[in-house]
Amino acid sequence: MSTRTYELMFIVDPDLDEATSEALLQRVRRYLAEGEGEVIRTEDWGMRRLAYPIQHKRDGHYYLMYFAMPPANVKQFERSILLAEGILREIIVRVEEVPGGPEEEAEEAAPAAEPVPAEEESAVSPPAEAASAPEEANATSDAA
Repeated sequence: MSTRTYELMFIVDPDLDEATSEALLQRVRRYLAEGEGEVIRTEDWGMRRLAYPIQHKRDGHYYLMYFAMPPANVKQFERSILLAEGILREIIVRVEEVPGGPEEEAEEAAPAAEPVPAEEESAVSPPAEAASAPEEANATSDAA
C-alpha cells in the first residue's frame, strides 16, 4: 500500500509536567505505528501563547510532526489523537515533501544575488527636471 507524507501540528495542555508530555508524545508515536505510519521528523516548538482560550487555557505546548502513512489509515489516527487526554487541538495536513530537506539546504548554499550598484539605480530613475516640466505646462495653459 502506498504512503503519503503528512504534517501533524498538535497543542498539549500546558499544565502537564515534562514526563507526562513525553508520555503523550510516545502515545502519539504508538498510534502512528498502529496505523502503519512512520515518523519522519518531530519538532518541539515549546510553550506559546494561544490566539484564543482553549478549554480555559491561554498557553499551550506546540509539537510539529512529519510522518508517512497510508491514506486509508489517517482518519483512524486522527480519531485516536482527538481522544487522547491532554491534547487541546490538532491538525493534519498532507504535504508533498518535508520542509528542510536537501532541496532547501542547496538553496541556502547558493550565492545570493548581487546588489545593484548605485550608479545603475540613478540611470533608471527619471531626472527631476523632466518630472516638473509637465506641471509648468499645465499652469500656463490654465492661465490662458
